[in-house]
Order: sequence, then structure tokens, then C-alpha cells
Amino acid sequence: MPSKSQAAIFREATKFITLLKEIALSILAGDRIKYDMADLSARLPRLDTNKSKLEDVYCEILDDEDLSEEQEKMYTKNYETSIADYHDILVAWEKINSKSASSPSSQPSTSSTLTTVLPKIALPKFSSKVEDWPSFITIFKSLTDDMLTLSDSVKLHYLFSCLSGEALGMVSHLKITNENFSVALDILTRRYENRRVLIDRFVDIIMSLPNIHSRSNIRTLFLTPLISAQSALSNLDL
Repeated sequence: MPSKSQAAIFREATKFITLLKEIALSILAGDRIKYDMADLSARLPRLDTNKSKLEDVYCEILDDEDLSEEQEKMYTKNYETSIADYHDILVAWEKINSKSASSPSSQPSTSSTLTTVLPKIALPKFSSKVEDWPSFITIFKSLTDDMLTLSDSVKLHYLFSCLSGEALGMVSHLKITNENFSVALDILTRRYENRRVLIDRFVDIIMSLPNIHSRSNIRTLFLTPLISAQSALSNLDL
């Protein structure tokens, strides 16, 4: 059972992220009756700090040998919801920032304010493992497709910075131009977005899960890879 301090940290972090998502989506929708840019600007610098606190305390809670199955499910559900909300906030911010950049005359100070206070987006990494491709490309596109101020050549630069191993080698010969961004995506998609290979890989991961004899290892060695593989298979619409 988590301590009072752990429960309090978890509760406050999830509450903060939920509220910030509400503020960001409200502003994005043009509804500034309840919230305005000052509310967003005041809280955004603390977003990454609260996410880090949430991740740390979540791991501590799962390592508690007295944690019941019901509690584990509850904390896992709330944690996953907050992480999804975190990414929604980043995407909403990029849309707000893009709108501000496209209409500087209407809000001259908004763009510079956002650039100063908003957290830096951490792009996902892809090390050429085929099982990591679906989540990588989904997150990468969600964080870049809505950035209206980014050219395709800049997106290609970001893509290169995310890749390593075989994947990087397959596209590193391309010059950074607007036209080559779609070329790079096509090369990588043809190599890693093979439905049959993905299904086989995720089934192999599930079938090769080890027998666990200690609760302290169940999260990292069993639950995390199992949930990840099951979720990935579900997204393939079997």
C-alpha cells in the first residue's frame, strides 16, 4: 500500500496535468472566458517537473510488495491517462503556437511569450527495433504534423535526430530538403510497417516472457512488456 506522501504526490501531479490539459484545450478552442493565456503561461514551466514526479512515484508505488491488485490497476490506469494527457498538452501547445505565428498582428506578444515559457518537446527515439516503430511514428507525427510553422526540411532534420542504427543508415544519404522528407518516411514505412512481421514480433515477445518469482521484478520484466505487446497487437486491428 502506498504511503500517504506517495499518494499525495501522485494525486497532485495527475491533478496538475489534468487541469493544464483543460486550460490548453479551452484556449485552443477559442474559449477564453474561464481561462486565458496567462493561466497557460503560468503553469507550463511546471509541466515536465510534474510529469517526472509522476513517473518516479508511480515506479515506487508499483514496487511496493503490499500493493493490492485492485490498487495496481487503479494507479496504472490513472498514470497512463496522465501520460496521454501530457502528450495532448504538447500537441495543443504546438497548435496554439502555430495559430499565433500565422496571425502576428492580432496577438503581437503571444508568440514571444510562448517561446519563453513553454517546455521543450522531447521527440521520441527509434533505434531500429521493429516493435518500436508503430508507437514511434505515431508520436513523431502527432508532434510534427500540426506544427504549421515547420517546413518539411526541418521535419526531416528532426527525423534524422530521432533515428539510430539501421534506420538512420537507410535514410542518411538523403539531403535535407522539403522533398526528401516524404521520401525518408516512405523508405522507413516500407521497411518497418510490415503487418505480418509486427504481429510475429509482438507474439514472440508475449510467448518469451519469463517466469517471475519476485514481485519486485513483475513490473519491469513481465507487466510492462506484456501490456505493451498486447496494446500494439490491438492497434493492428487483428
